Amino acid sequence: MRSIKTYSFESCVTDLYFLEASLLAEPSTEGLAAIVTELIDRGHALRLAGLESERGRVRAQAKARRADFHLDAGIGGMEREVRVEVPDTSSDTYKTLFTATVRQLTRFALRTQLDVSKKLRTVLKLAKVSDELKTKWDGRLLALEVEGKTAQDNVEAAELEVVKGQHSVRDFKIDTDAIRYTVYGTLLANAPAGAIARDWAESFFYVHDSRPKAQEEAAPDAGPGTAPAPAAPPA
Repeated sequence: MRSIKTYSFESCVTDLYFLEASLLAEPSTEGLAAIVTELIDRGHALRLAGLESERGRVRAQAKARRADFHLDAGIGGMEREVRVEVPDTSSDTYKTLFTATVRQLTRFALRTQLDVSKKLRTVLKLAKVSDELKTKWDGRLLALEVEGKTAQDNVEAAELEVVKGQHSVRDFKIDTDAIRYTVYGTLLANAPAGAIARDWAESFFYVHDSRPKAQEEAAPDAGPGTAPAPAAPPA
C-alpha cells in the first residue's frame, strides 16, 4: 500500500469512500469502518468550507473592482471640475494638481490608487482653486478611499481564509494516510487463515492510477473548490 498524501483532495476522498465500503462489506472488518466514516465526514465539511471560502474571495475581488472603478471615476470627475476653473492645462495651477493625464493616474491597482487619491487631496488643499471645489472633492475622494480601503482589507481577509483552508486540506491528507496505515496494520494482523495477509489487506484499498496527474503534481495542497488565483483586476 502506498501513501496518498501527495494526491489531490478528491483522490483522497475517493480512496476513503472505497475503504469504507470495503470494510463494511465484510462482517469481520465492519467495526473498522467507523474511523474512516468520521474522516469522510470531515472531508465533506472541508469541501463545503473550501467552496465557501473561494466564493468569498471572488466576491471580495468583485467588490474591490467596483471600489477601484468608483475611485477612478471620482478622480476623473475632480479633474473635469478643476478644468472648469483652470482651463489652461499647461498652467502651474493645473500641473500642481495633475502631473499626468487622468488615464495615467487611474491605471493602477486599487492599493496604489488609494495612495494616488490621498496625494491628490493633499495637493488640492494648497491649489489655487475655489474653497467650494476643495471642500467638495476632499470629502468625495475621502469617502471613496474609505470604500476602497474596506474592499482591499476584505480581499486580504478572504485570501487568508483560502490559505487556511489549504492548510486544513494538507492536515486532512496527512490524517488520511495515518488512518489508512492504522487500518492496514489491523487488517494484516487479523487476516483470515489460509489467506496471504498482505494481499488480503491490500484488497480493501482503492487502486490509484500510477501515472501522476498534472493537477496533483502542480498543487497537491489545493483545497476543494479552490481555483488558481486570478490576475489582479486592471485599473
